[in-house]
Amino acid sequence: MGTSGFGTGKEGLDCIISSVSPLTGSTAKVCFENNCSYLYLYQTEEVDGKSAIKNMSTCWIKNHTKVGDSYSPKKDMKKGLQPKIPTKFCDFRDDMGFLDAGQLEIVWGREGYMVSLYEGGELLCVLPYWADNNFPGYSKYSCTSQTPMVPFPLGSPDSNELFKRMGEARVFWKQDFSAVWKDYQESYLAELENRYGKLIHYYAIDGGYFPPKALAIFEENGVRYAFTIGIGLFPQPTVERYFDDFQERELIELGFSFRPDAGFDEMGVLSQISSIAEIPWGSCTFLGHHHTVGLGINEQYRNAVLVSDKSAQVAGSEFLKGRGVDLLWLVPVDNVVFGKLSAEPSDYSDVEARASASDIVYKG
Repeated sequence: MGTSGFGTGKEGLDCIISSVSPLTGSTAKVCFENNCSYLYLYQTEEVDGKSAIKNMSTCWIKNHTKVGDSYSPKKDMKKGLQPKIPTKFCDFRDDMGFLDAGQLEIVWGREGYMVSLYEGGELLCVLPYWADNNFPGYSKYSCTSQTPMVPFPLGSPDSNELFKRMGEARVFWKQDFSAVWKDYQESYLAELENRYGKLIHYYAIDGGYFPPKALAIFEENGVRYAFTIGIGLFPQPTVERYFDDFQERELIELGFSFRPDAGFDEMGVLSQISSIAEIPWGSCTFLGHHHTVGLGINEQYRNAVLVSDKSAQVAGSEFLKGRGVDLLWLVPVDNVVFGKLSAEPSDYSDVEARASASDIVYKG
C-alpha cells in the first residue's frame, strides 16, 4: 500500500515513502530529517479551502549518526526539527545506515489506523493510533521504555503481539478485494433474500470509492428490512482497548427493520444509516451492543440503540456468524427511553425487554 520515491513531507523533510490509509484517509510518511529517520502519521482537514493537518503522531525509527550524552534535543526542537536520540538509548548502535527506499513497505492495520514500516520484509517500527507524547510507538532501534520521546523497544515476535498483528495485516491488504467483495456481497445477499424475501432496493453507499459498501432493502409480510453490506470486511478501531474478547466485537454489520406505513421519511433515515456505517473509521471509535446513535425519525424518535443479534436473536445469519461478524440492529427509542439510557446509572430494561421478545421492528 506504500508509494516509494523521494518527495517532500513538511518543509525541510525528505520523504522516502508515503501511503494513504485505504479506510480512514490518514497519511503515513517515512522521512529523513536531522540525521534521523522518522515515521509520521497524520490526518488532514479542509480549513478555509486549504488542507491543514488535523492531528499528527511521530515515531523515531533510527539515528544515522552517533549522538553523545550532552546532546540537547530542545535546541533542535526550537528550530522545528525532530530530535535525535542519544546513542545510549539506541539498540543496534553500529547500524546507522540509511533506510533503503526500494526495500521499504508501509503496512496499515486491518482497521486502517495503525501503521507500521517494514524493510526487506523485516518489521522496523509500529505507530499505533493511541500513540501520544508519553507513548510514541515502537522501534527496533530503541532499547528503553523509560524515556519520553523514545519509542518503546519493538522486541520480538515472542514478546510483542504486534508482530503477529501487523504480519496478518500485511497479508490481508495483499488480497484481491474485488474478489473478496464479490464473494461477500453475493453470499450475504443470497442469505438475506432467502430469509427476508424479495430484494426491493439496493444502494451503493461508498460514493464510488474503496472500500465498497451497500445498503440492501428487503420486504416480507409487510415489514421491510435494511442491511449494510461490506462494513463487516474490516475491523473497527479501538475495540481491543476495551474488551478481552474484542475479536467477537470488532466486525459488524447494521440492520434496521420497519413497517413501510410507519409514516416517516424512509430515504432520509436510510441516508442516516449510511452515515452511521462510517462512524468507526471516520472517528476512530467503534459501535457495539447498547451503544446509542442519533437516528432522527421524527421529533419523538431522535435516537436509536444498537442491539446485537446475539441478544435479539432475529437474523441468526450463518454467513455472518461464520465470519465472526456481529449484526447490530438499530432499534429506535423514544425520548423517554433515551433519557433512561442517558441517566446514571443507565436503565436498559425497556431495551432488554424488546430484545428478549425479538421486538426490533419500528412500527411508528
